[in-house]
Amino acid sequence: MSCTVQGAPSDWTLFNIYWKLKGTNPNGSALNNTDVTLQNNSRIFISGLKGHSSSLIISSVRPKDSGTYVCEALILNKSKQMNYTGTGTLLIINNVTPVLHLRAETEGQLLVCEAQRFYPPELNISWSFSAEENPAQETLNENPDGTYNKTSTINVTEELWDTHVICQVQHVTLPMPLPLRLYLTSK
Repeated sequence: MSCTVQGAPSDWTLFNIYWKLKGTNPNGSALNNTDVTLQNNSRIFISGLKGHSSSLIISSVRPKDSGTYVCEALILNKSKQMNYTGTGTLLIINNVTPVLHLRAETEGQLLVCEAQRFYPPELNISWSFSAEENPAQETLNENPDGTYNKTSTINVTEELWDTHVICQVQHVTLPMPLPLRLYLTSK
């Protein structure tokens, strides 16, 4: 993204340019009327902070980076100060399809169905098998990059041995619910 200050009086001498992410707080969640002033770090590179133009480069873009980026110029001369704010550039991070795993753990006593690195966080995991209902335990965790992992586990009971177990995942990025199948062979 780039920002150039145009139309400032020629006798104005000092330009400081700041980049802001509008309407978010430092952890990336929405918060009304709050702007985050960006600084150089391992993923954000800002050049030309003094002068008439600046650029902003974000590497390894993450879902949390979604928002409107604006540049703000502070122009000084003698006792006068003027602030100019650009119209902004909207950055939207698209949905991320989950990576799915179904496995048995704890010597076959626990089944784990896991969806990893997906966005947005709304995701449904359901189980089906020929035996009677077995309640699932679910956890949802956010990754540092703003994607999510969701794990659903069920305890293996005697009724589940020698049956097919299906873990089905529904997410906005999948055209239809995706079933993962596992056959549990008796010990």
